[in-house]
This record gives sequence, structure tokens and C-alpha cells, in this order.
Amino acid sequence: MNWDTCVKTYLEMILNGCPKEWRPTVCQYCGTSVGFHRHGYYNRMLYTLEEILEILIFRFKCKHKACNRTFGLLPSFVERYQSAAVDVQEQVISELDNGVPLRVVAEQLDLPTQPYSEKSLWRWKKKWDQQLKVLEPIFWQTVLSRVPHLTLPRGSQSPRSSRGWLFLAWREVRSHFTDSLEVGCLQWLIHLARLQAVPFPGQDLSYFFRADGGAGIFHSWSGWHTGRDSGKNPQWYILPLLVHQADSINS
Repeated sequence: MNWDTCVKTYLEMILNGCPKEWRPTVCQYCGTSVGFHRHGYYNRMLYTLEEILEILIFRFKCKHKACNRTFGLLPSFVERYQSAAVDVQEQVISELDNGVPLRVVAEQLDLPTQPYSEKSLWRWKKKWDQQLKVLEPIFWQTVLSRVPHLTLPRGSQSPRSSRGWLFLAWREVRSHFTDSLEVGCLQWLIHLARLQAVPFPGQDLSYFFRADGGAGIFHSWSGWHTGRDSGKNPQWYILPLLVHQADSINS
């Protein structure tokens, strides 16, 4: 599926089941291409800014005997274990970045569901703070490779944080990457992460594989770093050294 597919388009595309072109070609766990069995699907309730929708996530099972694991094909507008769509999270983070108090953001978040607590919204912010530390270099490299003469405001109109710069730049260059004016910056960042298989500390590598089953982990990387979780078991993650071919990301 295209990375900029919206929820409504996704629902239309799956009316007759999982399209053949969505079938995975590489296992998200073992990296082999020996083939996959369809393994059903599961339902996910998704809260968007306008309504509550039920979507299907299709599952596949790796045929490799040493793996034999199952995984779901997630579209870019939703994350694992999340019921709120990515555009909901982006609205919250944008308002916090503009100086709106957390309490006010929680009170004014108008969703067709039970209100989210301040604690939940704070967790979203902390999660994206961590992820953007890894994705920000990829973002700027990709943007500047496509729009090398990008002009951004200076002085009093400048954003307050690095997140603000990303959101501002995305609004300026969005038309260079998608025809949809509704696709937010965070959805594109999720696409970049999955395309390049960029895992963050402590997270499952399978999260970052492309929704179409492809994997970027076996190419385009020039190095890696390791990190440790509180001095316990090593958590391996990969950081790009910004020498990837931009064309592989821009597609």
C-alpha cells in the first residue's frame, strides 16, 4: 500500500480482503524470503479526529522453520498498540509545542471517544521526543535532497523547538512527496522509519519494516551503534550515517 493512504481509502481497498500486492516479500523477524501463509487478521478500533473506525490488520506467518512467527501489516496512519491515529497524536504534540498547557490540550481534545488523560498525552510526547532524535537527521537529508533551496522563516516567526521546525518544513515541502494535503508529518516519519528499518532503543525491529513487507535493514546502512537498557541486556539499534541514496527514501 502507498505510505500516504488515508483511513477511508484503506477501508475501501480491503473490501475484498488483503490485496495481492500487499503480500510481504521479506519476513519482519528473520529476514528470509521463503514464503508466507496468510494467517487471518485482527480488528483494531481506530480513533481519528472525526470519528471512530474499525479497521482490519492482515497477518502473515513466515514459512521458515527456524522462525515460524506471525506479523501484521500496519498502515502508516497507525502504530502498534495504539488506538489513536497518528494525526491525533500530531495535533496534540503540535499544540504542546506551541506552548498550550497539557491540561488545556487534554480538555480541548475533541475526539468521538472517552477523553484521554493528561498522562496518556504526556506519554505520546515523550515517545515522539525519543523517536525524533533518531529520525530528524533522516528527515532533513530527505527534504533537502528533494528541495535543496528550501526557505524557512527567521526571527520572531521561528518555531520554538526542533519538532516545530520539522512540522513547519513538512508543510512547506509536503507537495513534493505526496498529492494528499491531509497527510501529516508524523505519518511520513513513520514511513521513513519503516522504509529504512530504523529501530529505536528497546523496540522490536519488526515495527519498522514497510507495510508492504519490504525491508531496508539489509542494505543502505553504513554503520551501527549499540545501547544498553539500564545496564542490563544489550538493546541493539541502528543509526544512519547519512550516506544513503536519497532516491530510495523519496519513493
